[in-house]
Formats: sequence, structure tokens, C-alpha cells
Amino acid sequence: NEVIEIYRMAGIAHVFAVSGLHIGLFVAIFSFIAGKLSIKGWKKLLFVLIPAFVYSGICGFRPSAVRAFIMAATVILSDCVGFKRDRLSVLSIAFIIILLWQPYYLFDVGFELSFLAVGGIIALTPSFKRGAKPLKGFGDSLSASLSATLGTLPVLTDMCGYISIISLFANLVFVPVICICYQATVCFTLAALIENAIFNSATVSLFIPDVLLRFISYAVSLIDYSSFIIPARFSYLAIPYYFGFTFLTDYLNVSVKKRVLVVSLRSEEHTS
Repeated sequence: NEVIEIYRMAGIAHVFAVSGLHIGLFVAIFSFIAGKLSIKGWKKLLFVLIPAFVYSGICGFRPSAVRAFIMAATVILSDCVGFKRDRLSVLSIAFIIILLWQPYYLFDVGFELSFLAVGGIIALTPSFKRGAKPLKGFGDSLSASLSATLGTLPVLTDMCGYISIISLFANLVFVPVICICYQATVCFTLAALIENAIFNSATVSLFIPDVLLRFISYAVSLIDYSSFIIPARFSYLAIPYYFGFTFLTDYLNVSVKKRVLVVSLRSEEHTS
């Protein structure tokens, strides 16, 4: 509990949730293998999605995992049948299917954070990337992190009772490292299966990921994040917040000046 609270105050507790990163890694691995084996069409659909579905089941079919699986399935299926798609439509399909399956997930924090984070990235990242062009690759990471942070801010604030003003920095520093560590863990776990089959032990193969995870937790805990949190709650102010949020996207044909004006007014309303 103490470790999780540190991650929450840093604004990176979402790394504990199975997300599109994890499901996407499985999809990417088996898509690569399918390409090398010349597996195409419906056979590729089954070859790629069955392992991802099994992995989602191992994770307990959490909303974030199911959301990522449905989005991956929609993308691959649309390629098979030749349908056009966009990311917001794919996200909407996952949203509808999950709520038809389990309607009460609408009140699940994990469900809300998963869709708001991805929705924020889809809606806001293009706008932020245009302003961050001089930063090149770093600008892309900054734009995606800022978009996800803004998308989930009201829910995270109401859940924790505070805003972490260092969360954007922590996400930029720690999340990429944790992602690399996760990918390394998957690779070393496959090696551990072989090691265990031969030597009845997986100590050697899992040593490096274990060290990496311990090092990350140690590095995260070096900072006293309690100095960077501000007590706050959004409550019903989340409604005008997301209304202003939409004016930052490319989905509304509104001039930049009008967008800035609306967002500024909503920000002042929230502050007051």
C-alpha cells in the first residue's frame, strides 16, 4: 500500500493497470511472427488475437485490458474486410461493447481512466504535437503524456483528493523506463520457460527484470511527492472542464482564438 501511494502521489499509478501497451505488445509480437510466416487474412486474425485474448483472461478481463483487446481486434478485423476506420471510432466501438457486456463498468474507476487516457491522447495529441514541433521526438512524448494527463485529471483528482503538479514530469521520466522494463520482462519470461524446463529453475532468466523493477521502485521513492500535491476536487466542475477540453481538439472547426477564449473562460470558472 505504501508503494502504491507513492506512485499515486507521483501521478504514475496507472502503470499498475494492464493497458494498451501490454496488450499491444502481444499483438505486435504475433503480428510480426504472422508476417514472417506469411499468415494473412482470417488466419492472421486468429493467430494474433487468441494469445492476446488469453493474456487478457490471465489479467482477469479488467476493463482496460478488454478495451485494448477490442480495439486491437477492431483494427485487424477492419483490415481483413477492407473497412475504413479512425482511432476515435475504434475507441467508441470498444466503449459500446464493454458497456453492453457489463453496464456497471461505467462507474468503475479503471474503466473511466482507461478510456479517458486513450481518448485524451487521440483527441489532444495532434494539436499539442503541432505546437511542439521544435522539440521533435521529445515533443511527441510530451504531447502524448500531457494529453493523457489532461484527459484523466478530473477522475484522478476526485479519486485521490489532490492534484500532483509533478505528475507530467514523472510520466515523462519513469513511464518510458517502466515500459522498456515490461518488454524486457516478457522476453526474459520466455527465456525463463526454457530455463525452467531444462534446469527446473528460472532464477537466472528473471534476475535482470527483478533488478530493473527494484531499481525503478527505489528511484521513484527517492522523491518526497507530498510536497508537490495540492488538495482539490472537481466534482460537477468536470462537466465544464471537458466541455472546454473539446475546443482543444481538431474535431471542432473553430478558430484558434475562439478555442483559446473558451478554454480560458472555463479555466477561470474552475479556479473560481
